[in-house]
Amino acid sequence: MAAIEKDPRVAWFSREILAAAIGKSKGDGSTARTVSRIRRADLNQIVDAAF
Repeated sequence: MAAIEKDPRVAWFSREILAAAIGKSKGDGSTARTVSRIRRADLNQIVDAAF
């Protein structure tokens, strides 16, 4: 309940977008910075919508 009251930051990712972001960061050596940016959110939602 406390997390809802403090206006949490929520991040939404599709599986493909998250994989692409991590893959791109491996190429330029910024993986730690990319993961840190993802972890700043209070809640991370990874959507795997297969229709």
